[in-house]
Amino acid sequence: MEFFCPKDKKHLIKKDSSYFCGACNTSYPIENGIPRFISSDFYWGEIPKEDMQEMLNIIDEDGYDKGLDYLDEKHPGRSNFVFNISRSDWRFPIDIEPGMKVLDLGCGWGSNSFPLAQLGAQVYALDSTRERVEFVRRRADHEDYDNVIPLVGDVMIAPFKDDTFDLIICNGVL
Repeated sequence: MEFFCPKDKKHLIKKDSSYFCGACNTSYPIENGIPRFISSDFYWGEIPKEDMQEMLNIIDEDGYDKGLDYLDEKHPGRSNFVFNISRSDWRFPIDIEPGMKVLDLGCGWGSNSFPLAQLGAQVYALDSTRERVEFVRRRADHEDYDNVIPLVGDVMIAPFKDDTFDLIICNGVL
């Protein structure tokens, strides 16, 4: 997938650990394997930022399951929200085919991204909260999904050309 500058929609060139726009001389870093198309540290989440960061640290240090145990201990029932596949039941009347390109705007914890990826879609999971996208990356790694591509960016100026996707979803975004 090619990315385009959110500012001017010019093609981005991958250089080492960033994407670069020659037209506006802007560089977008790739952090922990995740392209970051916004510079703000905006945070929105169902749990406090410090708890989210601690869960991510536990996943990195002690394993994915230990991180989820921490989530359940600190915020009982939250993992049910994250992993409840019925949250994406809206997908059933849509003919999702393997290889379809899907953009999940405001992907959050990936509650819609992963059920679509199970069906074979190539899912671009975009959210403006870095910690949520970090969780999506760790979940994709843990569950061996190579068809979920996490991205940090602004849903209003996504780094794609028009007509890139077969399906764009935006579910539960305020």
